[in-house]
Amino acid sequence: MYLDNLTGIRIGCLVMMISLAFIATWGVSIAAWTRRMERGLPILTYGSIACIGAAIVIVELIPMTWAAAAFRPDDVAPDITRAFNDFAWFLFLFTWPPFSIWCALIAAAVFTDRSDVPVFPRWIGYFNFWAALLFVPGGLMAFFKSGPFAFNGAVTFYIPLSVFLIWMIVMTWAVLHAGKRDEPAPQPTAVVTAHVG
Repeated sequence: MYLDNLTGIRIGCLVMMISLAFIATWGVSIAAWTRRMERGLPILTYGSIACIGAAIVIVELIPMTWAAAAFRPDDVAPDITRAFNDFAWFLFLFTWPPFSIWCALIAAAVFTDRSDVPVFPRWIGYFNFWAALLFVPGGLMAFFKSGPFAFNGAVTFYIPLSVFLIWMIVMTWAVLHAGKRDEPAPQPTAVVTAHVG
């Protein structure tokens, strides 16, 4: 597979490395709103930032590992390339805990928001709790090499990946919606008149 698609894999890995780095700015925008929901010590915010840091390391290692596998597939034993490929898939799916914890922290912030106008609607909290639970099947891939619980199976791959995509869309909407609601109302402009004479 690597020998037949070397250029495509390398280009795909480069594009992934660049685009996935933006999870940092996206995640910090959520953390900023998390801070607005918290009172007192910003434990949920700092926990979110720590999970964002872990997420960046994980998602950047995925394309780097696939790129390493595609670097010399014709010069190394196929078992080495396969080990790199397996490792990348483990990074992709087996590393669900920081993402689930991040979702749980967001949910906790939403549920403890006592402001008159909550930053996020309560359903965002329930949605994050739901997402946190549905990332968990990614951990089953360590026990199965085929079937629905394997790295490419319906339960282990498609459910967590689909939920992650939906989660990113929903949280992007929530942040943009909160930002629009928080914009200050436009102030009337003052008219200056000059008197001659």
